Amino acid sequence: MTWQDPYLWPNTNVLRNKAGITSAKELALYESNYTQFRTWELKENPIPGGFDIQKLCGIHQHLFQDVYDFAGQIRTINISKGDMFANVPEITRLSEYLFTQLQKEKFLTNLSPHQFAERAALYFNAINAIHPFREGNGRTQRIFMEQLAKEAGHTLNLEAVSNKITMVDASKQGIAADIDGVVAFDTQRPILFIDMFQKAVNPAYVDIMQQARAALAKELQMPELIPNRDGERFLTVQGIVLAKNDRYTAQMHGMEWFTLHPNDRLLESLQPGDLAMVQYDQQGIGTVKQVGKTLEFSSPAIPFTHEFEQAKPVTRLDTVYHGKLVHIDNNHVYQELGLNNVIKHQKSVFPPGQLPQVGKVASIKYQNGQAKVITKEANKNIKISR
Repeated sequence: MTWQDPYLWPNTNVLRNKAGITSAKELALYESNYTQFRTWELKENPIPGGFDIQKLCGIHQHLFQDVYDFAGQIRTINISKGDMFANVPEITRLSEYLFTQLQKEKFLTNLSPHQFAERAALYFNAINAIHPFREGNGRTQRIFMEQLAKEAGHTLNLEAVSNKITMVDASKQGIAADIDGVVAFDTQRPILFIDMFQKAVNPAYVDIMQQARAALAKELQMPELIPNRDGERFLTVQGIVLAKNDRYTAQMHGMEWFTLHPNDRLLESLQPGDLAMVQYDQQGIGTVKQVGKTLEFSSPAIPFTHEFEQAKPVTRLDTVYHGKLVHIDNNHVYQELGLNNVIKHQKSVFPPGQLPQVGKVASIKYQNGQAKVITKEANKNIKISR
């Protein structure tokens, strides 16, 4: 008899869910919609209590309460993504050990931002190796760590410096190969997670990332959430300069990436709007080889290439759609609910003069066939319907 994963609908690879959805793509859209709203709630009202497995379960339960019956529950089957995560009988033991160590370190208080980032990355990697839930571990861990940072007096913005691609890469590099790796987590060197956490506590790095993504979304009419890379990893970078602060310069690199140049590595200064070619030598010093004329950001500098024709139309009118407004054309309002996850609302369902603003994050609720943009203040009083 073939073994069947009890978390999946029979003869599918789709997780059982409260909405009865059997399509993986539709479930991803449904899940993203609800969890984005619940993420916002958790930032406004964090789960109380100590930093332990109970808090981790509480965050998971709140995030996925609208989607899965197993929200907040430790998984009951072994799972893997290339490497095996902790076996079910070991999850509780390993979690208790790990969070006891965290408590002994006084929850990483009284550390500099650099010290906090390095220690937090080690714990993040170890929690990831345990992987206590059937689904939703990464999002739960990020919120847990951002709350830990806040309590320790730091601001950790993982969302600004990472995306699905970089998280998967860091997980593959850092995951402990066996249970002993979790117990000996203090000797592990998850270099990609450490690098990510160092950037996430660096205000200048977070600032330039947010500026660059805002420029992509507003001025260049491109989605905000695209992968990023650091300039010095390339020999040559060519494209439009998106943004600049006192520490970094952000520049497009092709149509899928933008890069960050540390200003102290560039021999010449660049300004937003410049079309430039930057070439790095083996010592990581960037020389500006070519600068085109400065572009005015009042009109798109790069052709509008995002394939919004592939955006899915709204099909459920009993929910709240929360995400960034990325484009409006003659017929539709396009909203991004997650990475590469764009839906389209009929423009005609919005009351006259009440279209949402492109570049802003908004919640859109349907009522009596009309779409209503909900303000942040109103969101606090709304419970998402199922």
